[in-house]
Amino acid sequence: GLLTLQAGTPAGSVHTATYRFCATAGTPCSATVNVSITAAGASAVATADTATLSDNDTLNLLANDLLNGATPTAGQVTITFNSNSVFLSLTNGVLSLSPQSPGGQHTATYSFCATAGTPCSATVNITITVN
Repeated sequence: GLLTLQAGTPAGSVHTATYRFCATAGTPCSATVNVSITAAGASAVATADTATLSDNDTLNLLANDLLNGATPTAGQVTITFNSNSVFLSLTNGVLSLSPQSPGGQHTATYSFCATAGTPCSATVNITITVN
């Protein structure tokens, strides 16, 4: 048999299962076996973002990222955002382009961590072209 933890299972959580098997139907089964599984630390993968936006547009930075194999929500991670552009801001994982942003490219970087003390994703680039 195969035991699988679901994507998004909290790191460090402990899960138990009990099983037994029989050679064939109607024969006595072997002893009962107890299994304890501890979820490994979080796996965080950030993917670079590139988009063309207009004034007041937004971009969900986490939409193409993975946390334990599933798309994270802002409530599950802490995001580190760095930008020299005063026209880019980040709230709850959503990048916003301020009104009347000058045309051209604006760049930033970000990374995220599941919880304090767990490995963070790599820092990736964000490239925004303003219409």
